[in-house]
Amino acid sequence: MTTVNTTDDLLRAARENKEFREAFRREILTEELMTAPGDIKELNETAINIAATGEALNERAATTNQQLEIMADGVNSLVRGIADYKSSTDSRLNSLQQITEANAKGIGDLVSGIADMSRNLNEKIEEKVDGVNQKLGGMDEKINEIRASHR
Repeated sequence: MTTVNTTDDLLRAARENKEFREAFRREILTEELMTAPGDIKELNETAINIAATGEALNERAATTNQQLEIMADGVNSLVRGIADYKSSTDSRLNSLQQITEANAKGIGDLVSGIADMSRNLNEKIEEKVDGVNQKLGGMDEKINEIRASHR
């Protein structure tokens, strides 16, 4: 058995005797300080798990970013294609509009020409009808004269 007379004796006994040292610790240290090494080990394991999860999340984020870039390229390509199609469609619509306007003018001119021809034809028909009526009127007079002379 060791005799403890001084602080140095106490410290030497704690260094040399493991059971004494553990009993001394239990008496001096609080429960929190006693469990601190286990808590630190648990915190360390948790930190390692968090770091591994963070790495996995970073890898997933990198993959997601690559996929988003691919999708963005696809969307940009579609937007360019739609813009080209719109431009082409606008050009064709403008051409059709010009053709339609030209056709409408041509049809208008044709209708106007037909109306003029119809008026001229009606005038000529009226002149011919008037001429025939005059001749018939003259014939009626002659027929009446002939009838009157034979009566």
